[in-house]
Amino acid sequence: MDKNASLLALYEISMSIGNTLDLDKMLNVVVTMILSRLNCSSAAIYEDIDGNSKLLYAKPKVLINNEVYVTTVEVLKQKFFNCHQNSVVEKVGDKYYHLFELKNFGCFVLTKANDPLDEHIFNSLSKINLKLLAAIQACIDNTKLKESQANLTEVQSITHLGSWNASYRSRSFHWDDEVFRILGEEPQSYTPTYKDVLRHLPKEGQKRARKAITEVLTRRKCNYEGVFTLIKKDGSTAYVQIKSRATFNKEGRPLHLVGSMLDITNEHQLEQQIREESALLKSIINTVPVRIFWKDRELHYLGCNNLFAHDAGLKDQNELIGKSDYDMPWKSEADQYRADDKMVMDSGIAKLNFEEQQTISDGSEVWRSTSKVPLNNEKGKTYGLLGSYQDITARKEDEKKLQLHSAELKYQAYHDTLTELPNRLLLLDRLCESIKKAQRSQNKVAVMFIDLDRFKEINDSLGHDFGDQVIREVARRLRHQIRATDTIARFGGDEFVMVLDNIDNPIVVVDISQKLMEAMAAPIVFENHSVYVTLSIGVSIYPDDGETTDTLLKNADAAMYKAKGDGRNDYQFYTQDMTERAFERIVMETSLREGIEHEEFLLYYQPQGNGESDAIIGMEALIRWQHSSMGLVPPDKFIPISEETGLIVPLGKWILKTGMVQMVRWQEEGLNPGVLALNLSLKQLKEHDFIIMLEEMLTETGCRAEWLAFELTESQIMQDPEYTILLLKQISCLGIEIAIDDFGTGYSSLSYLKRLPIDKLKIDRSFVKDIPGDEEDTAIAKAVIALSKSLNLHVIAEGVETQEQKMFLVENGCINIQGYFYSRPMPVDEMTEMLRSSK
Repeated sequence: MDKNASLLALYEISMSIGNTLDLDKMLNVVVTMILSRLNCSSAAIYEDIDGNSKLLYAKPKVLINNEVYVTTVEVLKQKFFNCHQNSVVEKVGDKYYHLFELKNFGCFVLTKANDPLDEHIFNSLSKINLKLLAAIQACIDNTKLKESQANLTEVQSITHLGSWNASYRSRSFHWDDEVFRILGEEPQSYTPTYKDVLRHLPKEGQKRARKAITEVLTRRKCNYEGVFTLIKKDGSTAYVQIKSRATFNKEGRPLHLVGSMLDITNEHQLEQQIREESALLKSIINTVPVRIFWKDRELHYLGCNNLFAHDAGLKDQNELIGKSDYDMPWKSEADQYRADDKMVMDSGIAKLNFEEQQTISDGSEVWRSTSKVPLNNEKGKTYGLLGSYQDITARKEDEKKLQLHSAELKYQAYHDTLTELPNRLLLLDRLCESIKKAQRSQNKVAVMFIDLDRFKEINDSLGHDFGDQVIREVARRLRHQIRATDTIARFGGDEFVMVLDNIDNPIVVVDISQKLMEAMAAPIVFENHSVYVTLSIGVSIYPDDGETTDTLLKNADAAMYKAKGDGRNDYQFYTQDMTERAFERIVMETSLREGIEHEEFLLYYQPQGNGESDAIIGMEALIRWQHSSMGLVPPDKFIPISEETGLIVPLGKWILKTGMVQMVRWQEEGLNPGVLALNLSLKQLKEHDFIIMLEEMLTETGCRAEWLAFELTESQIMQDPEYTILLLKQISCLGIEIAIDDFGTGYSSLSYLKRLPIDKLKIDRSFVKDIPGDEEDTAIAKAVIALSKSLNLHVIAEGVETQEQKMFLVENGCINIQGYFYSRPMPVDEMTEMLRSSK
């Protein structure tokens, strides 16, 4: 190629560079011209990015897959970096590879077959490459600018944020595409003017805009920010936030006004909706007839409705914010309220519709039905509490009145209006319940049918008013004679019925009958009239005389008529046998009282011996009654009556003193009576001054405590074990020996047995009489002996009558013997002779 042709080629190449800012188009034109004008076979442009070479353009494109080409280019690059020149050349086969530096960008590689580029062209291309480099950089910058503008436009479109500027001198405006879109216009569909600004504003907005522009341009405000209402092209309304700033020349004259326009229509509508919903919610919570409040995590109030504010004595709801329950009129209940609040928030469990009392500002108490629920955020974390309550004071008062009214109606339904005693209905119900209890406990129930003698005559002669007063007074007197567990009812007219629960022995009904008749001894006085009233009483016993309410009432009624037939002012049992037994008991009780008064009692003594040596070790004192007409009465005839009537207390006191005095006499004679066993009753022990009386009696008689032993039956101890243990410990501390009589018959608990301060167990005669022949009695006797040894207790067997019984007991470890084998109980003179003989 001659020099002129090469210069023309290089000129054309140079002129084609930079004719477009589109990189691909520009490179394609330039490289095509280089290849055709300089007779080259390929060209490639590489860009260095962070030390790595990246292919930017290649022609033909197949070069990137040619291993020889790729390898050669890598060698050229290494050579280029090593020689520090702006161009290098390498021949591979019949091709010459020329590499030119694109400074601070990368490199340009040309290949030419058969011969290299002319030196003149080679040097010129190095200079042309500077222009090519500038063109490439311009295209890249243009591309980035377009991308940025596109991104900005996209962001503006997404955020509905437009920009605008105005020239103060020319009064010209420029809006970007987003401003047009906000106004509902086609982007860049016209050149905006000041009039276009005003036509999109309502009149009020136009005034505000003029004022805002004036304030900024006169520097009264450096910046302006405000919300305007716009009228869009289609007539709809938009809300925008305008921000603007003015620029000034050196002389302080305004040049431009620049700003942004943000479409806040959706936000404005949302705020409006929120305001409307808030107003609706506020209206609702202030309208509903419920007190509503809410608190933060620290239990401070955040808000409430009008009703709650009124209860709190506040004129404005905002006054409540930040206060606690300690600042409220109900501060006396603050601790409880705050404890409830904390429990709800800590547990996350609502507490609903619970009733509580509250003290209000005037000191009175009201009732609230309260609910409290935790307030949780979207992550489920509790940040406060919502509460509500209703004033239910009126309802509670109505309920109370209703309960009182209901109770009054119920009372009237089951009680007699004249006497206020239970009526027939309630009596039948209670009698039925008493029968059920008696079935379970195996006890008895007594039904007493009571009728006023000659009441009709009183009614007819003195009038019904007087008769009513008599009924009332009789009811009052009868009520005072019964236990709390018993029932007395007016059965009708002048008839009353009593139900006595938990009767162990029907004979006790006799005492009650006598008390009822004695209660009628005083006259009944009303309006200057006085009358004496007597009673006829009939008694039936469950289950002996019947097992149903009807049968028991019928039989008690029959017994009552029998009492009337026998002369009135009397009582009768339904069975003749019971009536006779009751009579016998009355006679016996009367005689017993007289016997105690006249000292008709004697002490007999039954010796206790050592089974191995037959020596006397002690004796048991046994009471006998020397009756003036009945002769010698055995204990089983009068001891039960003395227990029931309480006469056992004075009788027991006589036994103790008589026994102590006799022991002192024997000791003074030099005899050896051993230990005297005296039987105690639980009723004696329960006398409040028993221990004091015992100490005084020991001192008075001169009897020593170690000469005595007190025997209590197992069944008596188990009636009140805790109380009995306390008393026996006090007796044991005095030095008196304690023995359990009839052991094995009272079903005592071993846990109580080991706590009792006892010294001796006494094997009951019922377990002795058939030994050694009876296997069960033999086993029981051995068990009691073994138990005594394990508890370090003495043991004695009573009721021993034969040599075989004695030998069996001794061989099995029971040395102490009492029974007919040695002697029957004997009077004091015979016992004295036995002691003398023994000595």
